[in-house]
Formats: sequence, C-alpha cells, structure tokens
Amino acid sequence: MLVAALLLCVPLGLRYFTSWHMTRLRQRAFHQDEELRRLRLEYSDVRSQLMDVHHIQRQFEVRKSRLATDIHTERLRLDELRRNPGPRLAA
Repeated sequence: MLVAALLLCVPLGLRYFTSWHMTRLRQRAFHQDEELRRLRLEYSDVRSQLMDVHHIQRQFEVRKSRLATDIHTERLRLDELRRNPGPRLAA
C-alpha cells in the first residue's frame, strides 16, 4: 500500500515541480520580453535623436561654409577698395 502511494506521489510531485518551474520560466521570459520592447523603443528614440543631431550638424556645416565664403569675398572686396581709392563722396 505504501509503495503504491509512493508510486503515485512521486510522479505527481515531479509533475507539480515541473509545472511550477515552467511557470517561473514563462514569467521570466515575459519580463525579459517586456524589457526588450522597452529597450528597443529607447534605442529607436536615441537613434532618431542622433539622426536629428547629424542633420542639424550638417546644416551648420553648410552655413559655416557659406559664411566663410562670404567673409572671404568681402575681404577681397575690401582689399580692392583699399588699393584703388576711387572718387569718394564727402559727407
């Protein structure tokens, strides 16, 4: 009788332990999936911000280049005016 009870309890106990362990593994996997989703959203946001920064940086580089060209042109013009003082109007 005791042997029959043990033969019945051992598989049931193993089944309970396996079920409990699988539940814990599912919970852990669910939490890790949630964390992965959160990290992917954060990565997407950071990547979008990085692309915006690169775009703004490029705009400033273009603006810097144009301003440098304008400054160079105006300096040449100023040098030309200094070398050739044509007729000037008195104030």
